Amino acid sequence: LTITGVSAGSATITLSQASGVTHLAATDVTYTATIEPSTVTIYYNANGGTVSPSSKEIQPDATTYGELATPTPSSNDYYFDGWYDASSGGNKIESSTTFTNGVSTTTLYAHWNAVICKRVTSSSQLHTETCEQTEKYCASVYTGSNKTIKYGNAKSLNGSLTVGDAFDCDVNGNEIVDVDTNGKSTERFYYVSPYYNTTTKKFDNTYAVLIYYQNFKNGSPSNEGAAYDSSDDWHGPRVAVTHLPTTFTWGNITLKSNSRAILAEYKTYHNYTYMTGYGTLPTAFSYSGKAARLLTAQELMRGCGLTQVGNLVEGELSSCEFLFEGTQYSSSSNISPGSWLETPNQGTGGVWFVTAATRYVYNNSAKATNIGVRPTIDVPVSAILK
Repeated sequence: LTITGVSAGSATITLSQASGVTHLAATDVTYTATIEPSTVTIYYNANGGTVSPSSKEIQPDATTYGELATPTPSSNDYYFDGWYDASSGGNKIESSTTFTNGVSTTTLYAHWNAVICKRVTSSSQLHTETCEQTEKYCASVYTGSNKTIKYGNAKSLNGSLTVGDAFDCDVNGNEIVDVDTNGKSTERFYYVSPYYNTTTKKFDNTYAVLIYYQNFKNGSPSNEGAAYDSSDDWHGPRVAVTHLPTTFTWGNITLKSNSRAILAEYKTYHNYTYMTGYGTLPTAFSYSGKAARLLTAQELMRGCGLTQVGNLVEGELSSCEFLFEGTQYSSSSNISPGSWLETPNQGTGGVWFVTAATRYVYNNSAKATNIGVRPTIDVPVSAILK
């Protein structure tokens, strides 16, 4: 018995006595037949890139798409955003996406996005400042005749990320590197660490954390400072957040999450959700409308090789000199002594910040207005040409 034109599943088949034919059954006989689905072919459309293999087979009993091929972009200026069921728009298809059988073939389309951050490959492109201090600050490091400070690392493309690597990030989406009148990149960022999720208290290696080379005030670059908060140390950076770039100004990037738990640190006291003698920290502090946030102590420790904050060891941030660009580190003419972290001090109150004078993590009252607000961005690792 051959059944055609019936989708996978079950079908009811009724055998009736034909006129003039005698058989043993006194009545019609009804059977339920199970129709076995056939293997489905998934075709890949690289949509301007290349892909191999060009298709895959999905077995009849599959419930998800399973492992999908990874295509190659047409140039390093683009990165793979995923497979979709339409050449533009459509629904994103991942390996865990539920697959509904009933078709013999289907096509998935690669979607591409422009790379956001590109590695600085020449040391001549690094930002520089002259060490004008005569004691502490940069004077503790630049003791010889060479007083030129070079911020960050310039490297050939190597596919890896190292703390201090310099990148130019197209935060405004105009697809060029914006520069000032001296040809200095105004879209310079430095890699710090993987993204730290303050809710799960775990690092996420699929996102990179990069910090801007300059402070912000009133939504624009500035070497001035601003308060973390106008009243207390344990409400989160309610004032600092107002100075950060908006998603309108930096429209080509978004934070991984606009809502973040604020966690306190002090030496061996890690990831505290409250501050003794003060109050419970916000579990969902809002960065809504902002394209950047403040760096956390957890990310700083991971990137700069610290196991805790609060030890006040001079030079403990020497490997992260890029944090001090545009501060009093190079010159007393700069207003800001450093920049805020997102993280309050669990031990004695106050909020942690990186201080240029002694190159360590220090704390101050949240009301201090001379400490900088330095934007930190979350970028998918796949969107970085590294």
